[in-house]
Amino acid sequence: MKCLGLLTILSVLPIYSATIAVIDSGVDTKHKDFVSNIWMNPVEKEENGRDEDGNGYQDDIFGWNFAENNNLVLDRKYLGSFSKDVFKYFDIQGKQLLGTISSEEIEWLKSKIEDKKFRSELGTFGNFVHGTHVAGISVKNSKSKILSIKLLPTEVKPFVEGKLEEEEIDTRFLFLTNDMREKILKGLLGQLAKQQMGALTNIADYVHGHKADIANGSFGTGINQAKMIVGGLYKVIFFKAPTEEQAIPFVKYFLETLNEEALQFTNAAPETLFVFAAGNDGTDNDEYPASPAGVKAD
Repeated sequence: MKCLGLLTILSVLPIYSATIAVIDSGVDTKHKDFVSNIWMNPVEKEENGRDEDGNGYQDDIFGWNFAENNNLVLDRKYLGSFSKDVFKYFDIQGKQLLGTISSEEIEWLKSKIEDKKFRSELGTFGNFVHGTHVAGISVKNSKSKILSIKLLPTEVKPFVEGKLEEEEIDTRFLFLTNDMREKILKGLLGQLAKQQMGALTNIADYVHGHKADIANGSFGTGINQAKMIVGGLYKVIFFKAPTEEQAIPFVKYFLETLNEEALQFTNAAPETLFVFAAGNDGTDNDEYPASPAGVKAD
């Protein structure tokens, strides 16, 4: 009887409904699987060109697109624009994880990865669907609401494109000592860290303003991303690519600075639980702390 009594009590308790900010590449607010889980601004009136809640984000009905500074949390022009091969690619990847992939499918994957045009399309496709994928997982079997925040653009340009050409040499660095160049490189990395965390702080302010209980960010800067950034800047300043030994101190400095600067955004939303990806690199976050997962905050 006691067990039945407890079950009766539990059956009438409301299912907890959290507001979950999905900070990602955008959310399909019309997706049939969770259309009832979409957060809607209770103050804004849809698409009237006004800012009723006075937060500086006009018509933020479902959230905000911080990548392009508008209220378009998903650019629907991409729907139906992708080739069948990108869908086939992920189907075969699934088989690879399950151990059911054939030798022909392995060869097909290899050939597609060598195709520069396909890699570009695959990256755009991944960004387009990623935020929606995360949102679906976040609210499965719950009454929680998704506050849609787009931080990552659908099409991402590389931080440094191509090799440094002779005519691109910055003559300002020609007659500097190595010590001076190292100081400049650290200064630039520090500025970049502040810019990145400044952007996240704006998002944290927004999240706090809409009283989000949880914010999820399936992104970050890990050792491999930091190496690319350091390598690009190093080439511009030293006129050559760094060796692994030369790059690592700057990589560590950049990651540590990112996480120090990250305290800005955690302080901006003290009532929100932030959940960040620890990285896909399989590296030790104590040695190379991925950002912002490596921030030391409550």
